[in-house]
Amino acid sequence: MNILEMTPEHISEYIDNGGITSFVSSKKGVYPISYLEYAKEDISTEISRRTIVNAISNAKRAFHFQVDIICDSFGWDKYKKNRNSGFPAKLEYLSKCGIISPNILLKLNRVRNTVEHEYSVPSEEELRDYIDIVELFLMATKILTDRYPASIDFDLMQDEDYDTTLELPESIIAKITMHEGGIELSGNNETRTISIDDSDYYPWLAAIVSNYLR
Repeated sequence: MNILEMTPEHISEYIDNGGITSFVSSKKGVYPISYLEYAKEDISTEISRRTIVNAISNAKRAFHFQVDIICDSFGWDKYKKNRNSGFPAKLEYLSKCGIISPNILLKLNRVRNTVEHEYSVPSEEELRDYIDIVELFLMATKILTDRYPASIDFDLMQDEDYDTTLELPESIIAKITMHEGGIELSGNNETRTISIDDSDYYPWLAAIVSNYLR
């Protein structure tokens, strides 16, 4: 099978063997983790309505900022066009890119809807749950900002479950263009380009990113 005949499902037959990564810098000179630390500091010595509101505000900044950075690096501006560009749409986009699973998306939305109401003050327990969820999200996605997968070398696993009749390339290279979107697959002296506007772009991106994160 050549590169042009491959489908996103075939990526599961490969293992990440390194490649080229890039650091995703913040244009604002500050990073989401800073806001998360501010949130923790807000409630470190006092628990009151004031400190809870301040902590929620900072934790929310950390969460939304991380989502913005990752969405931007994976071509959000090219994708959104005339679509809804609100925060829930960005979370859906991360799921579409294979960065968060549908189950995690549901949990994030459930917790977010509980604590992010503009004029309500959550309980201390709800606040701490929210901070924990935001921290877990930052930790889980840190690899994508510290080591964005600009180019991944994939090697065919050929384990006991591998279907030898597929005759997949023994190795392929997947390149993802930061910010602009677009994928280039190469192997066996063949190259395949997948545009962000192609119907199979996001299935390919999700398969590649999911493999990278596993």
